[in-house]
Amino acid sequence: MAKRNQTSLPAGFEPLQRKSIDGWYLVKEGNVIQGINHGNFNVPSQFSRQGKTVHKIEITEGGTTEVTVEDGRETLADKGDLVGVDEKGWLSALNDLKDGQEVYIRCTGRGEAKKGQSAPWTFELGAVPF
Repeated sequence: MAKRNQTSLPAGFEPLQRKSIDGWYLVKEGNVIQGINHGNFNVPSQFSRQGKTVHKIEITEGGTTEVTVEDGRETLADKGDLVGVDEKGWLSALNDLKDGQEVYIRCTGRGEAKKGQSAPWTFELGAVPF
């Protein structure tokens, strides 16, 4: 019987390893993230039975203000870090991205509030076409 750490993958293949995100994008006016889309995952939400979608973005340019997973403090994420971006109304277009596609997100602040609701966060979004 083969040991668990041995592999029979063909030459040129590397074992896939699950990578957790390094932190979370902080929704704050002026905060920017630019990077490569690496799909998404779903997490439970107190506001939705379906949960909420989190998009995984690998930073390619500069950094972004983010909240770390470990201690919840704001820090500056570095190029190459994998940051989770919670899907919000204005960010639903992230579902149209393909894996490997580069995206730019900038939080532009709060929009107009509808009666009885809080003002939604607004974003400027762009993607490099495939």
